[in-house]
Amino acid sequence: MSYFTSDLSKVVILFSGFQITSFHTFVFAALFITSLCWCERLFTCYYENIRYDGDQKRFKSVVIRTLSYAVLITLRFFYMLLIMSMNSQIFIVVVTGLTTGQLIVEYIHSIS
Repeated sequence: MSYFTSDLSKVVILFSGFQITSFHTFVFAALFITSLCWCERLFTCYYENIRYDGDQKRFKSVVIRTLSYAVLITLRFFYMLLIMSMNSQIFIVVVTGLTTGQLIVEYIHSIS
């Protein structure tokens, strides 16, 4: 049975060359994860606002929405893999990144 651990010595962040070895690499990893989560939240906002316009070619809109979805699902799988590292600090960074990203999106929506 898997449980969350707080041991950062064996945590790899998405790529084999990106392993947490010190406090500095953890801070860099946290910034990377937060930016990944913010990109996903902002790109989701963009994706939800793409509309099929009558003056635009329908095929172009379909291609744009399909490629946007591919980027979105890739970002979502990335943070799913991060959570599957079963590390409690990484889990907290992902949740905090997604929450602050949603805060940014909600603020943007409240302006318009």
